[in-house]
Amino acid sequence: MDADARILMNELRLDHRNMAIVLNLLDELVVEMEAGRDPDFELFEEIMRYMTVYPDAVHHPKEDVMYEKLRTKRPDLADDLDHVPDEHRELARLGSLLRSEVEAINAGSAVVRRGRLIEDTAAYSRFLRKHMA
Repeated sequence: MDADARILMNELRLDHRNMAIVLNLLDELVVEMEAGRDPDFELFEEIMRYMTVYPDAVHHPKEDVMYEKLRTKRPDLADDLDHVPDEHRELARLGSLLRSEVEAINAGSAVVRRGRLIEDTAAYSRFLRKHMA
């Protein structure tokens, strides 16, 4: 692996580690909501702002570069990557939905059922963890 690819892989690993930490925070918010408590909705909104902007603007393009390098230099390792763009689109959809719900709550402009918010938060977290694995 060349030096650029090594640097890129390290950046991707660091991104995944940081995203896992943020997902732990989301999971804690789910636990609070399941217990009938209101989570810190300002923190919730900041988390979802980060999770809906950074991956599409920075992380996924890095992954695309790495996957292209794999396809060129080690096609045997790239065979199982065709699903990644679909997963990125689904993550964007789930993240956008959840961010919209939290922003609506914070703005006082919409009523979002607690059960719906719990389900959508858990689904987003679960799907992103699966994707990162």
